[in-house]
Amino acid sequence: MPDISVRGAEQLEKLGKQLRAAGDKDLRRETLAGLRAATKPIRAAIREYDLRHLPQRGGLNRVMARSRITTQVRTSGRNPGIRMATKTHDPRIDQGRLWHPVFGHRDRKLPQPQRIEPGYFSTPASQAAPAVQAELVKAIKRVERQLGRR
Repeated sequence: MPDISVRGAEQLEKLGKQLRAAGDKDLRRETLAGLRAATKPIRAAIREYDLRHLPQRGGLNRVMARSRITTQVRTSGRNPGIRMATKTHDPRIDQGRLWHPVFGHRDRKLPQPQRIEPGYFSTPASQAAPAVQAELVKAIKRVERQLGRR
């Protein structure tokens, strides 16, 4: 799946260092859960896009809309940031290529390609990213203020 990046990884890394220095595991857990929850609008946008733009015949649009989208938050290491991905489907679908079996043709052992509208994951995610970025920055600043009070 393509990665949708939002600037501000330095701020997230700084927050992670502050949380570790404070040693409050409950606050860290709560913060990470809050950051993951802030990405819900992107997941909703992806599901809505899937239902409208992916092939309806055969139910691919419904299958993709129900697929699990995970949010990973990293506050340390080489690449701090928030990453969203789905592991259940071929990443070529986002590029506009869908491979499927041709039913009724036993002579065709390999799946056949079909062109679809590219960007089932990246288009709605990039459209929703600015609003989510603002929410993430607010959440980070809120936690930094809480840490400053301790």
